[in-house]
Amino acid sequence: MQINMRVDMKRRLALIALLGLGGCQYAQQRKPLEMHNYSKNIRKEMQKKSDFSEQEYNAALDRKYDSLFGKKKPVVSRYPDETLKQLFKMYDTLSFYTLESRYLAGLEGSFAELTTRGLEKTRCSKGSLKNTCVENMFSAYITQGDLLNAKKIQQAYPELLAGEQLPEVREPVEYAGKSGNLYKVSADGKYFDLVLVEITKRPVIVSIMSTGCHFSKRSLELILTDPELKRAFEENALIVLPLNSSLSFIPDLVRWNKENPKLPFLIYSNREDLRGGWERFDFTSLPQFYFLKDGKTVYHIGGWGPTEEDFKANLRKGIAHLEGQK
Repeated sequence: MQINMRVDMKRRLALIALLGLGGCQYAQQRKPLEMHNYSKNIRKEMQKKSDFSEQEYNAALDRKYDSLFGKKKPVVSRYPDETLKQLFKMYDTLSFYTLESRYLAGLEGSFAELTTRGLEKTRCSKGSLKNTCVENMFSAYITQGDLLNAKKIQQAYPELLAGEQLPEVREPVEYAGKSGNLYKVSADGKYFDLVLVEITKRPVIVSIMSTGCHFSKRSLELILTDPELKRAFEENALIVLPLNSSLSFIPDLVRWNKENPKLPFLIYSNREDLRGGWERFDFTSLPQFYFLKDGKTVYHIGGWGPTEEDFKANLRKGIAHLEGQK
């Protein structure tokens, strides 16, 4: 009788342990989805505030991630296929918004495991009708400014990425580690040449815009059609386009630079070793206009409007600050 009771007790303890293990595994598998949903929901809430800050948003993401995963990287081999895809999507989102190397490393680790399982060519976003995991990984490298690894992905999966225009990068060794690096696209669009720009020794209007942004296009139209603004921008402006998840802008950029040689677009890369000197500028919301004198911002315009006349008047105020008038 006692033996049977002992056997029964052992079975119960084993069952409790098994249930506990299953519960822990389930909790672990829920974390990627929880983190991904949090990143979307908290951004919506924070953007309702007039003083929304990307830095504060990124800090909130870091706190949530650390509370869920601590300092240990998730063991990707333990996740079922669908949860692994959710983990990949989570890291894709975190990498996009924060540009932190640890999230890119997590994305690469998830992608490597997907590749091991033969799942990299499947959709990594549930319900998505486009973008395989391969295409998402490629876009993540573009966003990070890592064109070398983007090229490797393209060469490994030409059937998925053959249509992507990916220029060769030419970077003089002497520019390495210096502040003020930007890319200049070649006249044929086949090369990104690294150039150094100086924004501390003369009046400069750092204009952050994109050829694919409606308000950026409208801003440029107004500037070019106003003789006073056109002259000021041709003499002082530095037009900067931030790299995002696509390089589809290259043909438009080549055409613009050919037609407007005095106002060429240069390209800002998020690559960690090329961010020096650009940390104070907002590349996430377009357009942005920073009026710099002796390297210090004396006037700033974030966004467009509210009307065309208001916008032009605001630009003139910035120019007046550069010229010592207020």
